[in-house]
Amino acid sequence: MLSVDYSLAPERPWPAAPDDCETAARWAAASPSAIGLQVDGLVTMGDSAGGALAITTTIALREAPAAVPVIAQCAIYPAVDLATTYPSTIALAEGYLLTAPMLHWYNKLYAAERGHWRASPLLADQAGLPPTMIVGASLDPLIDQSRAYAAATIAAGVPTIYREAAGNIHGFLNLRQAIPSSVGDVTGLLTALDAMIAEARGQ
Repeated sequence: MLSVDYSLAPERPWPAAPDDCETAARWAAASPSAIGLQVDGLVTMGDSAGGALAITTTIALREAPAAVPVIAQCAIYPAVDLATTYPSTIALAEGYLLTAPMLHWYNKLYAAERGHWRASPLLADQAGLPPTMIVGASLDPLIDQSRAYAAATIAAGVPTIYREAAGNIHGFLNLRQAIPSSVGDVTGLLTALDAMIAEARGQ
């Protein structure tokens, strides 16, 4: 597993982050000696902004394939559409850790071209993407974006698993000690992802 220390705004605004993630994926796909493994497929994965970056990386590698294919992608409560205000962003604007003012501030610092697919991957054509898992949290202002992205991949004919952590909030992946139900949510998504990857590798 590789964790990409991608560029952060405001010091390095968009598109530095998607550039870094695509570069790292292409580097890994080439089986560099630093990895010490022969790479035969990639799985892109991330949460929150990292979830969107996992998707943009997958799309970039669909458009200009790397040395090996992306065999699956997993995005956990991703921010996939910076161009649209969704009902959940308003209904869950306060009181659930991630707030609407925080989202506004993050988006301002990111300084992205919001209508571009590398900032809002929901706006891209999803056809031809690998098996996809989307994980949302029901008390997340971004939950409508998770649901919308899963619907878009299904509509495009992409094998898709959608999971929703009921009664949980944005960031639960890193809050397992504070929110005990997160343990089951994380275990469930990893179990389902493992099966998805095994099936993809079998094909």
